[in-house]
Amino acid sequence: MSDKSYIKRSGQMWKYWVGFWVLVLGGVLMFTASCLIDKLNSGMFAILMMGGTLIALSGFLWQILSIKCPKCGAKLFWMAVAKQKKANYSVWFFGLEKCPVCEKDSQDEKNI
Repeated sequence: MSDKSYIKRSGQMWKYWVGFWVLVLGGVLMFTASCLIDKLNSGMFAILMMGGTLIALSGFLWQILSIKCPKCGAKLFWMAVAKQKKANYSVWFFGLEKCPVCEKDSQDEKNI
C-alpha cells in the first residue's frame, strides 16, 4: 500500500483491520461448525452458523459505517464495495489519495 493512501494517512487503517479480523472470526466459526457437523446436534450447529454469520456481517457493517471522510462523511468503504467492480474495489479503496466526494486531502491529519 502506498504512503499516499488516503485511508492510511487519515488514520483509518485500524478500522479496516478490525472489521477484517471480525469478518475472519465469523468465517472461522462457520467453518468450524461445518467441519464438526457430524458431532454437533442440529441446534448447536444452527447457533454456531448463525453466530458466525452475524459476527462476519458485523465486521463488514463496521467497515461500511466507520471508514469515512473526516470532512464530508462520505462512506469510503461502502463506495468501494458498492460502486466498484469486484475485481477492482480493493485497488480503488487502498489507492485513494483524496476523498472522491469533497476531494479533501488528509495531509497526514489523523482524524479517527
